[in-house]
Amino acid sequence: LGSTQIEATAVGSSPSALTVETVMPKLILQSVPNTIVAGRTQGSIRAVSDVPGAYHSSSFSAAVAYTITLTTSVPSVGTITPSVTWAANSTSSQAATFTAVAPGDTTITVSAPGFEPATSAAITVTAP
Repeated sequence: LGSTQIEATAVGSSPSALTVETVMPKLILQSVPNTIVAGRTQGSIRAVSDVPGAYHSSSFSAAVAYTITLTTSVPSVGTITPSVTWAANSTSSQAATFTAVAPGDTTITVSAPGFEPATSAAITVTAP
């Protein structure tokens, strides 16, 4: 969320400086359905993180446990497990379950302290 400069010095060596930028990791939703029939569920929706600009920007493990909050934009169309845990040393959150309630479109938003939230593409719930 900013940048700083780190300077290293050692006797007999020239000083060296490196600029480091701190960025906020982003949450990403996995296994979100594009279309689902009303009355059905999708039970494997997980959150993972991405660190923009990092050498290996995905598949990071959580250093501590996080509570991940999930919501849908139109609960009358579909609902989601309200929160799941992302355990320390795990590369993804526990799975959340999306329940298709009635025909229409909705999205899922995932958030957690210290992360940039993410919103899914539209999920279309169709009639049975």
